[in-house]
Amino acid sequence: MGLCGSAATQRRAAYHRPVAVHDRVYRREMTAPRTLPASQLRLLVSKLASHLRTVLVALLWSVSALLVAGLFAFKAGQTSGAPELPTLGTIPQLVMRDQTAATVTGREFRGRISIVDFFFTSCPVMCPRLAARMAELKERLEARQQTSKKHIQLVSISVDPETDTPERLRDYAVRYKAEPSSWSFLTGEPGDLHRIVVDGFKTEYKKSDSSLGIAEIMHGNWFILVDAGGQIRGYYLADMPAEIERLTLDAQALAN
Repeated sequence: MGLCGSAATQRRAAYHRPVAVHDRVYRREMTAPRTLPASQLRLLVSKLASHLRTVLVALLWSVSALLVAGLFAFKAGQTSGAPELPTLGTIPQLVMRDQTAATVTGREFRGRISIVDFFFTSCPVMCPRLAARMAELKERLEARQQTSKKHIQLVSISVDPETDTPERLRDYAVRYKAEPSSWSFLTGEPGDLHRIVVDGFKTEYKKSDSSLGIAEIMHGNWFILVDAGGQIRGYYLADMPAEIERLTLDAQALAN
């Protein structure tokens, strides 16, 4: 039994040994690092170095451009003291009357910053909301306007001049505690409306047939920022608090 067992053991060892040796050789071949020829290695390193140089040069140019742009913006801000707002048009020529029946022309817009909107006194929903926002804006500006170099005025222009007489405008102004020196309500001639509202201030205005069951007068709910030279510098949605804050900051910047 001992001999037979020894022989069987030897035979099993002999049977398994080639597999074990082959397995070890196979693992060494699979795990050994693959080396590139020197010429291919040099070519790869050269390509990587060239790509890296291109990326670094592009990055340096981008940083330089940003620095130069920032420097110009800083110098422009120091020189003018005004924000980089676009110029979107020029206010139209106009001759109107305010809530005191005084005549108002385009000259009243010169030398001061103006915030303009459009309304009519019989408007049931949108216009009272616009007037309330304008009253809030007035309080904001008065609280921050102590150091402003230019006066900021509010101007509300009626799109229903047939109804909105200076007397009606006066009553409407009293409702919102508007002083003529800081907040003007204007009315004019019906034939001038399209030229002033659409062609001049570039905002919506349409008078429809009331028999159709829709609003007779339609207009936009924008606040329009005008600089001291009579140039339109921005449009701001009156229903958005973030827009009102942006308008406040832009108007103050133009005034300083």
